[in-house]
Amino acid sequence: TPNNPTGTILNEDSLKAVHDAVKGKEIFVICDDVYRQIVYTGNYHSFTEFHDLREQIILVQSFSKPYAMTGWRMGYLCADASVIDRMQLAHSVTITSTPAMFQDAAIKALETDPSGMLKQYQRRRDLMVRRIGEIGLDMTEPEGAFYVFPRTDRFGMTSSEFCTRLIKEAGVGGTPGQCFGDDRFIRFSYAASDDMLAEAMNRLERFIRSL
Repeated sequence: TPNNPTGTILNEDSLKAVHDAVKGKEIFVICDDVYRQIVYTGNYHSFTEFHDLREQIILVQSFSKPYAMTGWRMGYLCADASVIDRMQLAHSVTITSTPAMFQDAAIKALETDPSGMLKQYQRRRDLMVRRIGEIGLDMTEPEGAFYVFPRTDRFGMTSSEFCTRLIKEAGVGGTPGQCFGDDRFIRFSYAASDDMLAEAMNRLERFIRSL
């Protein structure tokens, strides 16, 4: 959380429900926090706040999202020492090495404040939400990450069919919702320039008006 593809954030009650379900049981919770630095609301909570479950939590983080290092395939995790020891046994025979210059770049990234990008993402989020609303598609406003997930099933197409026609006829790329388990929706990323997003929304509108 924030979620991909919807950008929604689990509230305290939802996190507490998971906490209560796993407490006292031999169950690990993988806390995927790769978008935690791309949040547009002040009411954000991470599962890592439950210190009584410290030995059961595996925190996953990425350099791809907050630092725009997607192609570098860099990330890290935090967990209890006993868990890390076991993971290293598997890691040592599956990953040869991470290039030294990648590691140096990752260290530099951790010393960098990404809040400037957050302001840009929020501006782009607002643009996408406004235009998709004007186009007439239903959607939950994202609270984080950099995706929108509008509903398109009323056009009588599967999400794959919609995305295929959209790219061929309008030159706009989207990801079918069936990739995320819900064929009623499609996903757009707004990790692009304001001008590119504005043009994409204009093309989307013309495409939908032609259906």
